[in-house]
Amino acid sequence: MTERNIKSGFGDTEDFILITTRSYKGVPEFVSRPVKIIEVDECIDPEGKVLHTPTESHINTVLRAVFASGKKVVVIAFANALKNPLHEKIFRNLLIVAGYKKVFVSHEDAI
Repeated sequence: MTERNIKSGFGDTEDFILITTRSYKGVPEFVSRPVKIIEVDECIDPEGKVLHTPTESHINTVLRAVFASGKKVVVIAFANALKNPLHEKIFRNLLIVAGYKKVFVSHEDAI
């Protein structure tokens, strides 16, 4: 996912929150301004095999942090999601059910 993809989705002026894999170093490179980042304890290897799934408790903690941020736009970018988007889909679906209208996921919005 690049800065251009994200900006094309909701414009340059709208703030967003980024949910990403814990310790994933590549994601902040596409961000041109400070943004709140929430890290998720999940792991999918480069071949798409799930190595670690977030617990229900961890998912709830992440969702509470998103709600508390007050941001209306959420970008989800997990490592290796192009190979296996399972975790991105879980978070996206929960956010949509919670009423979020603008949720972007790297496996669909990447070039």
